[in-house]
Amino acid sequence: MGLRIVAFALAGLWVIQSPSLFAQNWSLVETRRTVKPDRSHTPAEWRLGEHSVAALKQWVDNDRRRQTIAATCSWQGIPGGIAPGASFAVSVKIDQSQNTQTGYDTWVKLYPGEEGGNEGDGPSASASWREGAVAHTDKATLRAPRGGSQRYYIRAQCKVAGDYHETIFYYRFAPGAAQVQVPPVATPTPPAAPAAASAVSWTGDWSTNFGAMQLTQRGSHVSGAYDYRGGRLEGELVANVLRGRWTQDNASGHFVFQLSADGRRFDGRWGRGTADSDGGVWQGSR
Repeated sequence: MGLRIVAFALAGLWVIQSPSLFAQNWSLVETRRTVKPDRSHTPAEWRLGEHSVAALKQWVDNDRRRQTIAATCSWQGIPGGIAPGASFAVSVKIDQSQNTQTGYDTWVKLYPGEEGGNEGDGPSASASWREGAVAHTDKATLRAPRGGSQRYYIRAQCKVAGDYHETIFYYRFAPGAAQVQVPPVATPTPPAAPAAASAVSWTGDWSTNFGAMQLTQRGSHVSGAYDYRGGRLEGELVANVLRGRWTQDNASGHFVFQLSADGRRFDGRWGRGTADSDGGVWQGSR
């Protein structure tokens, strides 16, 4: 039997139907995000991604010490449509870039279930406060119900100290083809030539997940210092991207930062040795 595809342009997305998709009766109909803030300390700041959520939590403890936890929870394998009773692989990752011996662990977990019914256990990954900067992963196979009137869901939970963030994916069962959203193919355009340096200066005081940071920009060169373990850094700018090297009293490596359009925050990664991204998240604002 030949493939029959009917495509409709709808709200910037393509809805595709074909005989091969006809059995996918569990369709993703809603994605909901909820936050349960910590009531014992200053709540975490959450930054949302398509398949992840990052937390930056800072507070002053009873001994007047500044405590920081920075971690990113991510998940892969959440489907847009599922055949009745089908199995599918999922995975989770916890990327803890900083934990100042706070006594609080971080974790990410997936829970499958049905509304009004039982909830099962999926993969989970955790990072201890004793480990400092570390990343852990886990994977598992989930199985969708064969059908039902109640919605099936997958709950992705991220915990940082006493803060919780949940992303819940809801599926509804109905006869016929599941709708799979496929982004339209964009016509590529040639990239513009990069500027020698960002139009917004990096000079100033920054609050980051590695403590206070002071930066000075001269032309395309940026240098500075930050609180954590006597840290220092320097790098070169291309447009709004800063790449360079960091050094501390216990280690060294490289980093890559990207400045926001308004110049008020940067998002980046750091790495050990010659790498610039295998260590974890490095973010700042001013």
